Amino acid sequence: MLNATLLAIAIQAPHSHEGCYHGLPTTYVERLVDEAWQKSDDVKIDEKRQKDLDRDVELGKEYSKQVDKELKASVDEAAIQRVQQIGSEMAAIANSFQPEVTWGDKRPAKFNYEFKLVQGKDVNAFSLPGGIIYVYEGLVKYTESDDELAGVLGHEISHAAFRHVWTLQRQSEKLSIGTLLAALAAIWSKSPDATNILRATQLGAQAIASGWSQDAERSSDFGGLQFMMKSRYDSTGSVTFMERLARDERASSSIDWGIYRTHPPSKERVQNLLGYMAKYHLPVRRSAVASSFRTIVKPGEDGMVEAWFNGKRLYTFAGSDAIKRADSAAKKLDSFFDQVPQMIEVTSGEGVVLFKHQTILQIAAEDAQAQKVSVQDLTEKATKAIKGSLFSLAYRVWGT
Repeated sequence: MLNATLLAIAIQAPHSHEGCYHGLPTTYVERLVDEAWQKSDDVKIDEKRQKDLDRDVELGKEYSKQVDKELKASVDEAAIQRVQQIGSEMAAIANSFQPEVTWGDKRPAKFNYEFKLVQGKDVNAFSLPGGIIYVYEGLVKYTESDDELAGVLGHEISHAAFRHVWTLQRQSEKLSIGTLLAALAAIWSKSPDATNILRATQLGAQAIASGWSQDAERSSDFGGLQFMMKSRYDSTGSVTFMERLARDERASSSIDWGIYRTHPPSKERVQNLLGYMAKYHLPVRRSAVASSFRTIVKPGEDGMVEAWFNGKRLYTFAGSDAIKRADSAAKKLDSFFDQVPQMIEVTSGEGVVLFKHQTILQIAAEDAQAQKVSVQDLTEKATKAIKGSLFSLAYRVWGT
């Protein structure tokens, strides 16, 4: 049923305040997790409700055993440690308060979240009831920062915390929970057998791929963002990760799955996330969380220093203070690109590149001399390079 080349390895997140760390918390991260687990005691769950959650846990364990037989464990210790640390932080936050739930079970839910890193190039992750979360190595490598990975893990935690499988089962009472999970696991794992399983179980796209899954994904996007807001991570990580997915969707010759689509289009999800960030007055700082959105300063030829953005060279600095000027320019350019300006807003003056009449790049005579061009010619060249980067940036962010 699942891709036979994958086998999971369990990474147990701390499940109680006492179990988080050996001894007293010492680092900043440990103190954050310690505080979150203490706050989790404030979220009260009555006895009847706890029985429902216990059933989720047992169900997740049962199906995890089956999935584990088909998955291959990651041996990347650095990636395992990274997923474990970030997952533990996000799990502690998820258990410490009750977020707004747009679709799913709106009652409080606390689980002992468990993270399993599996081999595979897929940019994918999925969760089972009760808080067992699978992450593919391909997804970890695809992320450009811990902020992006935290956003993904927060999203998957939301699926479990909001009990999305239970919600679907209630709305589709004719489906057995076993049949439902079998199909969901096939879809989430991108198994080649997924379509056959869907047909065999007669789930139908109206129930799973079209209606439910899109509602669940939107709900988890918002849930993950709420967890990010209470964490040490930048919420923009959720946006930049999704923007790259949207770009890659447009660039690939993907099949139109129609009613079998299991996720809303990434572009739509980006717009939803940006809307929530605006609602909560969260700054969008792409350069802080994604290297492909950041101005990179690196050595050039003959002792010069170059500034690059999104794989394109913007400008070359010369002279004894080249590194200092390049670093200063990179900060201004990052702030500029974070705003995703229109090309028409970028102009040039005498030895300067301007954005809304404010200098974003100063053209020095020594830079022009080193390249054997005039200051004016170098100004025009730099302006053209920056506008070109804006074009590719706009395509990535807006799809135009």
